Parts: sequence; C-alpha cells; structure tokens
Amino acid sequence: MLHYTVLIVDDDKRLVDTLANECVKISGVKVLKAYNVDAALQLIVANFVHLALIDMEFDGRADGNRLFRRLADSRPSCNPLLLTRRPEEYRAEFFSLLDPLDPTIKGAIDKIDFKRTWHQIVASKAVEWLSNVITVGNSGPICEALSVKLRDIAVALTADEVDYVISRLFGQGTRSLAVPVGLATVEPEMMAGGRSTSVVLRTRPTTKDGRQGIWTVIKLSPRNEAAEEYERYCSFVRFLVSLDARVELLGFIQGDTIGAICYSFAGKSPTSVCSLSELFVEESERAIQVLGGLFRPESQCWYGISGDPVSVQAFFKDAYALDPPQLLPRFKKVLEHVKNSLPDVKISGDDLIWRSQRIFFPGAAMGSTALRTPYQACVVHGDMNAGNIIVAEDNRVMMIDYRHTTFGPRALDFAALESSVRLDSTNDDSSMESIVGALKDEGAIWKRIWRVSSKAVPQAVTGGSSGAFWTRMSLTLMQHARINFPDMTETEYAATCFGWALRVMRVSGLSVAQRSRIIVWMSALCPVLERGA
Repeated sequence: MLHYTVLIVDDDKRLVDTLANECVKISGVKVLKAYNVDAALQLIVANFVHLALIDMEFDGRADGNRLFRRLADSRPSCNPLLLTRRPEEYRAEFFSLLDPLDPTIKGAIDKIDFKRTWHQIVASKAVEWLSNVITVGNSGPICEALSVKLRDIAVALTADEVDYVISRLFGQGTRSLAVPVGLATVEPEMMAGGRSTSVVLRTRPTTKDGRQGIWTVIKLSPRNEAAEEYERYCSFVRFLVSLDARVELLGFIQGDTIGAICYSFAGKSPTSVCSLSELFVEESERAIQVLGGLFRPESQCWYGISGDPVSVQAFFKDAYALDPPQLLPRFKKVLEHVKNSLPDVKISGDDLIWRSQRIFFPGAAMGSTALRTPYQACVVHGDMNAGNIIVAEDNRVMMIDYRHTTFGPRALDFAALESSVRLDSTNDDSSMESIVGALKDEGAIWKRIWRVSSKAVPQAVTGGSSGAFWTRMSLTLMQHARINFPDMTETEYAATCFGWALRVMRVSGLSVAQRSRIIVWMSALCPVLERGA
C-alpha cells in the first residue's frame, strides 16, 4: 500500500487546515479533514483511515467521544488519537477512553506541547506504515466482488481496505525480523467458484529484484467469519491434522469490515491440482481413490476425538443458523416446477406421485423425532463439500476452508459429500425424468448398505462397478462411514443427510434442476426418518 490516510477533526478550522497542510508534506500521507462531528461521521463511513486526530470538544460538548466510539465500533483498524488542550475539563471522558481493559484510543496529543509535536507523531506513524511497502494489484475489482457478497455492514468497504489487509499479510508496516525479506509486489487473481460470502485469491509475491515466491491462497471474508476460521484452524487443525492432509496457515489479518487469511497452496502450482468437485463433474474414477485417502481410519485423527452428543436439529441451528420452516415456500415452488415438468403426475396431499415413486414434501419430516435425537459427536470439518477437497499432483488429498470445523454429528462430512456428488452430477440440461428417476436408485443403494447388511459392517470399500457414477460414489461414502463408525445407524446417517440437504436448499446459487435433485434425495431419506422415529 503506497499511502497513509490521516483524518483530522476539530472545530478550529484554522488549526485543521494548518495541520492538514503540514501533513501532506510528509511523503505518502493523504489527509481527510472535518470541522464538525456530522462531517467527520460521513468521512468515517466512506473512507478507510489509518490514523485519526480528533478533538474532544465541539460547541461546548464532549462530542469527540461519539467519533471515538464510532471508530472503535466500525473502523477498528484505525489508530485514534485525542487532540486536546484542556484534558482536565473532560477528566471522566478522558479516562474512559484510556480504560486499560477496554481502551478506545491509542493515546493523546497535547496541542500546546512543543517537545513532541503532532507533526512528528504523524510522520513517525506514516514512516512505520510505509516501511516494507507492498504494492497490491487488482484491489478495485476484488473490492467490487466482495461488495456484492457483503451485507449489513456499517461502513463502506473500500479498495484501500482490501489493499491494507493484503499488504499487511505480506509484512507491510511491521518492523521485526519476522518480516519477509525483499517482498515488493502482490498481484492477486480471483479464483472461480464458491457460494459463500468470501472471495478467494491466488498469488505469488514478487521481490524487488523480480524473484517470485511460493504460490499462496488468500481468503477474504467478513471480519467475524475470518476470525472464526482462524480460531478453528488453531483449535482443530494446527496440531492435529497431518501436514500431508492440510494447507498451512501463513497469516491472518483483520481490517474494518473484512479479514484475510493466507494459506499455502495445495500443490506446486494452480495447474497441478484439482478439486474433488471437478472429479465428480468429470465422473472420474480417480474420485474413488480420493475418498479412500480422505476417509481411511488411520488418516482421520478427528473422528477419534469425541464430543458431547448433539441432535441434528440443534447442531444445524447453532452451527449454520438454519431455520427449516423458512424453506417451506422454496420447497413448494420447486415441487410445483417438478409437477409441471412431468407427465401424469398425481397429487397426494403435499406429495407428488410419478410412476409409483413418491416425491415427498419435506415439511412433515422436519418435525421427525430422528432430527431431535442426540447422536454421538466428534470433530468434523463442517463444510466438506467437494470443492473443499483438493487433490495435489502427487495424489495427496488436502482439506481447505476450516471456518465450520467443530464438534458435530459423526456423519456430517459424509453427508456434505453425498450432497456434492448429487449436485455435481446435475446440470441445467438434466431432464426432470432423469432427476426424478434417480429416486429408484436412491432406494436401491440405501437398501444395499443399510438394510441388507445392517448388521454386517463392510471390511473393505467396494463401491461397485456398475450403475450411474453418483450411485457408486454414494455407495463408497456410506461404506467409509460404516467402517469409520461401526455402531452408526441408518437413522443417524439419514437424519444428518436430511439436515445437510436443508442447509443446501438455503443456498441461493442453485439451479431449479439442482434443487429438484436435492428434493429427490430427501424423498429417499423421509421413509428412513419415519422408521427411526
């Protein structure tokens, strides 16, 4: 980042203008100025600010306190300093701002102290920030992509904030031996995919003499989500997951509205890796090998760490803020589309019947006892959709995106991939007859794993050599689930899959065909929930 922004606020216009004129003489410093509280609030909302110099008194009142509180709440990256000539007149406010347990400001400047002037302080802060300068490319487009995804933020996300978090990740503004030597530029490229509120970038930092560093991945997310992912990585990944099965966290920085996490790249370069989702879409038999590497009991340290039993209903509410009744209108709309797309559909209550196959309206199953029954819990990835499983050139299988990693239902990761393989095998060209026709196959594979062999835990994963690709992947996942958890019941597995399907139906980016496919999957689960109730 090539500049340092200073906000100056005081009702003494001559003082503000004098300070501003002196500040702009400092190399790299940009100045914003305001003569009253309202104008200052507008600048705070619209701009990313590194340093704020604010007077306490405006029109005889301690309104500077309002500005400091607003900065603390919505611009936490800013370093606020109190400008004052008479601190004794606002003693209570002054000590409140400097509360050791919850300080609102970083310090105070005496307007009439000439031993260390405000000019020297601004210059020192600017020099500190502008040491180890990192030039960041594409901040504008990245900001635009993030702005589309962010909602309910109190202040504007700006290209300056994007620039700030990325440049700090690579060492700008830090004077220590831990700063990467010689880094000069970063040109992040946005990566495709993802339905979350994050934007994912890939980049290789470049040194001043043109040498390139390693490939890295930067994930920009809402501030609280980035902090949550960092904390969960530290709790569940850093000292538990093998280096061969994870990406390494290289840095974490928070801005005002967003946070940035930098990971090592899952492979030597972007061209040397693929995701499990890509293998599902291609219907590659390599996916069988990937699932084997992912779920071998000896490679899954998480599943041996037990947590308190939890119901599917309670877990999905707490972990994902899922409120199933809100989805009922969406289910009705999709079922109406299914009805209008098929010939000779019969209506049975809220359900549809086509060629003797019942397509359930999921509303009744939402109240199933099976969803409220506590099941055993362990550490789970929490969002193991196929896009979060990366396969390197040497066939190493690595998990990424740890924001939802926590203690949860044992079948959760399997349910996420069960959903992925169904979604990845469905596209806009899929006919409704083929989508609904999969219901018969759903019942057959379920019976093969859970009904015929309910008491016989498979000793090895066979997957099957015939049938549609998704059926063989689903069989493989169920077999891995039973090998990892021999005491798991069909009701536990079905309830967890049903909960995940509800979560997926909330995603805004799904096509009607994909939503229809999820309802078909849920229709196969409904009788299992009823049996287990």
